[in-house]
Amino acid sequence: MHVLDAKAVDAARETAWSRLEPGSEPRDFAPWMSAEDIVAELQRGGFRFSGQVPLREGDAVLVNLKGVEKQGNLYKTRRADAILDKTTDFVTDHARDMGSEWERNGRAAPSRRRGADARE
Repeated sequence: MHVLDAKAVDAARETAWSRLEPGSEPRDFAPWMSAEDIVAELQRGGFRFSGQVPLREGDAVLVNLKGVEKQGNLYKTRRADAILDKTTDFVTDHARDMGSEWERNGRAAPSRRRGADARE
């Protein structure tokens, strides 16, 4: 599950910062990973599967894990939305604290924008 949490954190960071960057298009939150990507990431980290078909073994484990949501062929941690909320709060607070730095560099101070409302 660590791989899915890490993906959610990376996606949340990209999304939160994109919503604050003046003139940039806000990125959609995309915490989903395919079973192939999860298996590849686990193998890259040194995990060794016991069978000859790591994808099948990985998929079987993912389907049965609590805290994992499946949609089609993609998986995400069920904590993804909470990770996005906490990351957005952190980034917003940090940007607000750095507001004078942003303004000194000719940028508008960021405002907090979330979800679909962020695009309006």
